[in-house]
Amino acid sequence: MKHILLIGILCLLAACSPKENQKTFVYEGNPLIRNNFTADPATLVHGDRLYLYVGHDEYYVGQDTASGGREFNITEWLCYSTTDMKNWAEHGAVLSPADFKWAVGEAWAS
Repeated sequence: MKHILLIGILCLLAACSPKENQKTFVYEGNPLIRNNFTADPATLVHGDRLYLYVGHDEYYVGQDTASGGREFNITEWLCYSTTDMKNWAEHGAVLSPADFKWAVGEAWAS
């Protein structure tokens, strides 16, 4: 539990830090995020801002399953935020599995 709290605090600090050339977008319906394959969202509210943390799943050639399907692995966690649920800011990657000493560099569902 202590690790989860620490990760949340680190992500919040990273998301709050100002970023140059920060990307923004306007909600246009589902799916909310259209430029990345994301999964397993989690939210955190701080002040008047809602933060959305999502796993960023990617496929690498050769990661096929035994049945021939594609496997997707989380290579990082991304952060988005909003104050009105319509206008969103993209904060980019705030954490990756490689940030953990015991990890091998990729993860499954958070």
